[in-house]
Amino acid sequence: MSDCYKNAKEAAAEFEHIHVIDTQNVTIGAVPFILKIQELQSMCKNTEQIAEYLQNEFYKKVYIKNVL
Repeated sequence: MSDCYKNAKEAAAEFEHIHVIDTQNVTIGAVPFILKIQELQSMCKNTEQIAEYLQNEFYKKVYIKNVL
Protein backbone atom coordinates (compact mmCIF):
# COMPACT_ATOMS: atom_id res chain seq x y z
CA MET A 1 0.00 0.00 0.00
CA SER A 2 2.96 2.35 0.40
CA ASP A 3 3.14 2.77 -3.39
CA CYS A 4 -0.43 4.08 -3.38
CA TYR A 5 0.48 6.80 -0.91
CA LYS A 6 3.69 7.65 -2.78
CA ASN A 7 1.87 7.86 -6.12
CA ALA A 8 -0.88 10.00 -4.62
CA LYS A 9 1.70 12.42 -3.19
CA GLU A 10 3.40 12.72 -6.58
CA ALA A 11 0.08 13.35 -8.35
CA ALA A 12 -1.06 15.89 -5.75
CA ALA A 13 2.14 17.88 -6.17
CA GLU A 14 0.84 19.02 -9.54
CA PHE A 15 -2.18 20.76 -7.96
CA GLU A 16 -2.75 23.49 -5.40
CA HIS A 17 -4.72 22.81 -2.22
CA ILE A 18 -4.59 19.01 -2.58
CA HIS A 19 -3.28 17.28 0.53
CA VAL A 20 -2.66 13.54 0.72
CA ILE A 21 -2.94 12.02 4.17
CA ASP A 22 -1.49 8.62 5.02
CA THR A 23 -4.14 7.05 7.27
CA GLN A 24 -1.79 4.16 8.07
CA ASN A 25 -4.81 1.94 7.39
CA VAL A 26 -6.69 0.53 4.42
CA THR A 27 -10.29 1.16 3.34
CA ILE A 28 -12.31 1.50 6.56
CA GLY A 29 -9.41 3.35 8.17
CA ALA A 30 -10.34 6.43 6.16
CA VAL A 31 -13.75 6.84 7.82
CA PRO A 32 -12.53 8.43 11.08
CA PHE A 33 -10.41 10.82 9.00
CA ILE A 34 -13.38 11.87 6.89
CA LEU A 35 -15.47 12.52 9.98
CA LYS A 36 -12.67 14.53 11.57
CA ILE A 37 -12.24 16.57 8.37
CA GLN A 38 -15.93 17.47 8.47
CA GLU A 39 -15.64 18.51 12.10
CA LEU A 40 -12.58 20.67 11.46
CA GLN A 41 -14.20 22.28 8.42
CA SER A 42 -17.20 23.24 10.55
CA MET A 43 -14.71 24.96 12.87
CA CYS A 44 -13.48 27.02 9.87
CA LYS A 45 -10.05 25.39 9.72
CA ASN A 46 -8.30 25.76 6.36
CA THR A 47 -7.00 22.84 4.32
CA GLU A 48 -3.40 23.33 5.42
CA GLN A 49 -4.37 23.28 9.10
CA ILE A 50 -6.53 20.20 8.63
CA ALA A 51 -3.88 18.29 6.68
CA GLU A 52 -1.19 19.11 9.22
CA TYR A 53 -3.35 18.00 12.14
CA LEU A 54 -4.41 14.76 10.45
CA GLN A 55 -0.90 13.78 9.39
CA ASN A 56 0.93 14.79 12.58
CA GLU A 57 -1.57 14.19 15.38
CA PHE A 58 -4.85 12.53 14.50
CA TYR A 59 -3.43 9.39 12.89
CA LYS A 60 -1.85 8.52 16.26
CA LYS A 61 -5.34 8.40 17.81
CA VAL A 62 -6.91 6.08 15.24
CA TYR A 63 -6.48 2.35 15.51
CA ILE A 64 -8.46 0.08 13.21
CA LYS A 65 -8.26 -3.66 13.70
CA ASN A 66 -9.63 -6.05 11.11
CA VAL A 67 -11.57 -8.89 12.61
CA LEU A 68 -12.38 -11.78 10.32
